[in-house]
Amino acid sequence: RLAIRDAAALGVAISVGAALGMWDESGADHMRKIDKTFTPQWSQDQREDFFSNWKQTFNL
Repeated sequence: RLAIRDAAALGVAISVGAALGMWDESGADHMRKIDKTFTPQWSQDQREDFFSNWKQTFNL
């Protein structure tokens, strides 16, 4: 998760800056600070079971 609350606004600012030649998109990496990283806690079997139930619920 990014540290900044409004990631959409940051994305727009980075894109506009790149379009105007102020930087390329990789040059704006210093603007993106990662606040927290999430890792999966479910096993592969749990994920498959949950997804199967989800698809069945929505008739997919």
